[in-house]
Amino acid sequence: MSQIKFGWAEVSLVPPKGRKVNAVGQFYERITDEVETPITVTALAIEADGDAAIICSCDLTSASARLTAEVKARLAGVLPTDKVMIHATHTHTAMGYADNSDSGKLGGSFDILQEMLPNARYETLVHYEGEDLLAGEEALAHLADRI
Repeated sequence: MSQIKFGWAEVSLVPPKGRKVNAVGQFYERITDEVETPITVTALAIEADGDAAIICSCDLTSASARLTAEVKARLAGVLPTDKVMIHATHTHTAMGYADNSDSGKLGGSFDILQEMLPNARYETLVHYEGEDLLAGEEALAHLADRI
């Protein structure tokens, strides 16, 4: 008779206190400075008959290939990274972590509009770049560390 082992855990993805993030999932920039509802990653690990699966459900708009690669790099030597699956719940109020190298790969709203209406002009109405903003590579590292 086979034995099945499983376990799960939940960890907060909320940025450190005092850090703002861009809450992605709309056509415009939304900078947050407080947490109303926590965002988390929930991981489920299952092992049976010498095989395993580790499933990570993240409260994010999307889980890019870059994020997955960063998480797997951190897990190398600790867990079988070929058994790790990462997906997003697709919430429209989670922190953004993409930078210019991700542009066009995440299928963001503006990327899709640009494909549909290539001659249209899009303008950023408001843009925030304060030092307290957790974005780009730093946001990606924060998420990969937490996951």
